[in-house]
Amino acid sequence: MAIGLVSVWLSVYIILVAVLLLLVSCKECADLTAVHTLLPCLSFSLPSSSFVHFLQLFITVMDKLRLEIRAMDEIHPDMNELYDSLTRMSSIPADFDGKAKVKTWLDSLGAMNASDELTDEQVRQMVFDLESSYNGFIRLLQEI
Repeated sequence: MAIGLVSVWLSVYIILVAVLLLLVSCKECADLTAVHTLLPCLSFSLPSSSFVHFLQLFITVMDKLRLEIRAMDEIHPDMNELYDSLTRMSSIPADFDGKAKVKTWLDSLGAMNASDELTDEQVRQMVFDLESSYNGFIRLLQEI
């Protein structure tokens, strides 16, 4: 239960950081002096629900792996949804390295039986690949 609560707070923190990054990059928000001047900028800069869902998917898959949930049928649906989100988001370049990493893992999971489980080595590599993809996405946000 405590790990789930930490995961929720981590998700909220990451979303807040993403919103702040978007606000900092918003040129109209550069000289804000009152809360009411922030509202128009927020309306244009807040991430869409697909953006928030995308971040949640990254975190969910990594949390499952860290909690030793390794069965193909428990990881594949979230990885599939993560890849679908990656391909639908127009702000992500076609050559984004994270997209290829997620696709590689999705293909690997797709070749497994539903009851098959990832090995310790596979879990470690998958977490590494997802973290680097996630960090690459955050860097993309900073460039917007």
